[in-house]
Amino acid sequence: MEVATQVAFYSALSIGVPIIICAARCVYILCRKEYIKNAFCKIFVASLISNSIAFLMLMHNLRFPGMGFFPGYYEAVKNGWWLPFQSYLTRIAYMLSLMFSFALSLNRVSSLYLQEKLNEKIWRYFFFIHLPLMILFSATLTVDVALNKAEYVQATDANGKITYRFVNYNITRNWDSYYTILECVADAVCNFMIIFKLFRIRMGTMKRTPFENSLYLISFASFFVHTAKTGMQIALRYNVFPNSSLQLAYLFNNAIYDASLLMPTVSILTLTKEIRVEFQRVDVAQHDRD
Repeated sequence: MEVATQVAFYSALSIGVPIIICAARCVYILCRKEYIKNAFCKIFVASLISNSIAFLMLMHNLRFPGMGFFPGYYEAVKNGWWLPFQSYLTRIAYMLSLMFSFALSLNRVSSLYLQEKLNEKIWRYFFFIHLPLMILFSATLTVDVALNKAEYVQATDANGKITYRFVNYNITRNWDSYYTILECVADAVCNFMIIFKLFRIRMGTMKRTPFENSLYLISFASFFVHTAKTGMQIALRYNVFPNSSLQLAYLFNNAIYDASLLMPTVSILTLTKEIRVEFQRVDVAQHDRD
């Protein structure tokens, strides 16, 4: 299992860092006027930023100390007063990744069922109204983390190497887990409504561009991977797995967690030709300048 843990960590690191860099470039492209006016792209930009922050903080808070990296640093900060807030920000980013996935599905529902002008009005001020409210709601759901103690606890692995485990204490409220269950149900309903509508009108007959049609596939992919992540998180929180397979379950959970944070970048580059072409143009332009 020690070998499997190391393989999982180095795989996540070697795959994740390049994808995070690609995510930054996707944000740069999607912030252009021709894309950012699309409400889906606004949500997706926020999602890419939140997912990147969550991935980097996950590596810093859990993966690096758990693998024994930078022991001097984690020894120095193991009782830092800011650790509860560090954990708090990570959980906010995690909750936002779930909310953005739901918002993408909700946006696709509104684009199918509402008139175009009304749909535009609903999402026009996403960055100024929807996003601040989502951040505030995420912060409220996870506030228990900021109000309690957190620290790094020293341990040793099977080879005697010093590692550190990040521990939160006295987390008694489960508002976030209750919400994620409700959100998964609501997200499933949204995706059922999307599929039902698309089957009735047929995507080929829709008066939309290939770019807009690809957004439905991205929304579906985001829904499935976030649902799997939420299911694993709930199963681990309520001790569904037997002790004999608990370590394997945590490895699988980490893999799903990483996939949920990195998949949006991969999906938009894979499924959306326009963004892929723009991405290649940026790469060629940078190469020419060099």
